[in-house]
Amino acid sequence: MDLGIMLEARGLREVFREVALYAPASAARQALASSTRAFPEVSRVGPDHAVDVATFITGQFGLPSEMTELLQLGLSHMGWMGYFVPGEVGVSSAGFLTVGGRAALLHTAATRPDSRGQGGQSALILRRLQEGLAQGCEHFLVDVEAGQDNPSRRNLERLGFRPVFEVPFYTAAEPAD
Repeated sequence: MDLGIMLEARGLREVFREVALYAPASAARQALASSTRAFPEVSRVGPDHAVDVATFITGQFGLPSEMTELLQLGLSHMGWMGYFVPGEVGVSSAGFLTVGGRAALLHTAATRPDSRGQGGQSALILRRLQEGLAQGCEHFLVDVEAGQDNPSRRNLERLGFRPVFEVPFYTAAEPAD
């Protein structure tokens, strides 16, 4: 029997689906070598920008303000590396990278809606690939909202990432009135 059908029978419904994407170091090197477009400048998040970037990310994802402190903790004490694209009115794009051994996780990336289509996300992806390679990473992972129409997914696949698996998220169904 299908898991989704079983969960629905127990009062749960799928509310979100993510796809995990993977790229080997060879694909990362190829993406960096073949990138000829002029992308926006990407800066590393230091102590002077940690609050701004954390606030930007929580705002873009619609997270409660308490999450800003958690993101700052990730940057200051959990080994996350942060990167951002400065814009005319503050941060226009930002994302994090976590390295564990020979694997790198590109995560928590967002672009302000009025900055989309300007290359900020691609610049962030390339910068994080560059950093991961510099740290000896052989494997690059990222997860994004599933679906072929996701611009983040298209950017990642254009740069050599390939889908590996999807993860559905379930919640209790709303009670009928």
